[in-house]
Amino acid sequence: MEKEITDWETVYRGHQVKIGKRTFGGTDVYYVSSSPDKKPLVLTRALKSGGKEFWTSIPQGMQREAEEIGAIIDKLEK
Repeated sequence: MEKEITDWETVYRGHQVKIGKRTFGGTDVYYVSSSPDKKPLVLTRALKSGGKEFWTSIPQGMQREAEEIGAIIDKLEK
């Protein structure tokens, strides 16, 4: 079941973006929207084999953006 947790607006690379946080089965998923014409970028935290967390996109392929926006999210959640 989906539960909306929180939403933010911030600036990423000079553009206004909206970030929505949802929780599915105990996993936090973040939707990053920069334009109503584009699909949102979907991010989550994952674990490397050594147990260290990192940000990744769903589907994978936007790793640089995931790490950059993930760092912004980390600051927003503090």
